[in-house]
Amino acid sequence: MSLIHYSIFEYSIPFIRPIRIGSQLQSHRKGLYVKATNERGTVGWGEMAPLDGYGPDTLHGVKTALFSDDGHYSESIRFGLDCAKREIRAQESGISFRDTFGPQRRPAIASAQLVSSPAGFDVRFLKTKVGAAPIQEDASRVASLLAALPTGGLLRLDANGLWTKDEAFSFAESLGALDSRAKDRIEFIEEPWNGCFEGSEINYLSDFPFPLAIDERFSMENDAWLLADVVVIKPCMFGSIDEFLLAKQHISSKGKGIVISSAFESFLGMSALVALASAHGQGAEGFGTYSYLDRSKLELDLTLAGHSTDWLLAAEIECAHIPAIPGRWVNESALTILGSFTKADRS
Repeated sequence: MSLIHYSIFEYSIPFIRPIRIGSQLQSHRKGLYVKATNERGTVGWGEMAPLDGYGPDTLHGVKTALFSDDGHYSESIRFGLDCAKREIRAQESGISFRDTFGPQRRPAIASAQLVSSPAGFDVRFLKTKVGAAPIQEDASRVASLLAALPTGGLLRLDANGLWTKDEAFSFAESLGALDSRAKDRIEFIEEPWNGCFEGSEINYLSDFPFPLAIDERFSMENDAWLLADVVVIKPCMFGSIDEFLLAKQHISSKGKGIVISSAFESFLGMSALVALASAHGQGAEGFGTYSYLDRSKLELDLTLAGHSTDWLLAAEIECAHIPAIPGRWVNESALTILGSFTKADRS
């Protein structure tokens, strides 16, 4: 057992425009960085990025838990601490950060780009939000996106449970009338109506014409995800990497697809997600959120040795670009330090 000293920093990164998350309209992505230093002076960094409005974990709750003595750490805390310790382990073992996630199985990762209109893209996998606009307007916009897809392209939809059941079926009918091939090119739709994976609502799932994905309502503590075709997991809000791998094994054993998804993390959290996906991902991942950070004001997103993080914006993310030690990109002077503490490491 060794002692690790932790320093906690807060960041605030503007979005390129205000983004609605749950019932909140947010202008900045706020989160925490943890700097872990072991007794030999080796340093590792991790990102703790709870997303207010998404799930029970909040930034205020994470701050409170970190400096309390009850020992209860939420999912986003466990993720950040795990990544920081992995970076330490990589340096002391003489390996790269990504190697701590297991053997790399993919040199590049397809990333579904998050878009709102059919302009300015030429990629195979797209994702768009639906449910906030009138149904016919959403259907027309989705039809235009489908028309702009290249051959073999697929579109993912995310309704965030904003529709009622009747509205969800009305949307499907309207879209089918506009594009007869929609069923073949909609890869899946997340949470098409509020409560669709709960109670008597599940009786209508088999009649819905598009494959279903579960995201916000996903939990290993219940069986709702068994009703979906695809499980979308945000590792930074799920816990340690080992917790994710156990869940992935169980989900795959039931024949379900898995998408690893980002949640507007900065380059530090994204580096971990890409490393994880390079070793354990299956198909196109949901890494399009990075493009919504205002990089013109992103003081934390520095260049190093002539390289930048532009690779995170690509539709095909090159895994070789993952920094060997991502934390070396962190500019401590651009951060607000919240405090420090030392704890015994039992890992």
